[in-house]
Amino acid sequence: MLCWWLQRARFLAIAILFVIAAPVVGSIGYAGLSSTPALIVATFCAGLIVLGIQSGINVVGAMIYPTSLRANGSGWQLGIGRLGAIAGPMVGALLVGLPVEQLYMLSAIPVCRQSISDSWLGNLRECLAHGLKVQAAIAC
Repeated sequence: MLCWWLQRARFLAIAILFVIAAPVVGSIGYAGLSSTPALIVATFCAGLIVLGIQSGINVVGAMIYPTSLRANGSGWQLGIGRLGAIAGPMVGALLVGLPVEQLYMLSAIPVCRQSISDSWLGNLRECLAHGLKVQAAIAC
């Protein structure tokens, strides 16, 4: 079901998943304080949504590139993503002293930022697909 939706809606689907993921990821810190079942449910939902986003980004990223550049572009996309996998633990080490609630709220900030950027990228792609010039597409 998720794959069908991602194929149809593309960037809009990814942006909606990011909007859903932000409060779910932020709620993990608070759910752990109240009860173990709430923590399990919040973690399961966050994992489900984030993994859906991960696979969706790979699919939609491959749709951006022309066929002749698809393998090279997807490889660069995944390689640049590995920089985040390296930098994430380094930033996390700086935030170790914060309370758990604040850590998970801070981890929701990049999710919010990405939802905005995916919405903008989807609008840009749609404008370019309809033959508008780049200046007009940026205004979309």
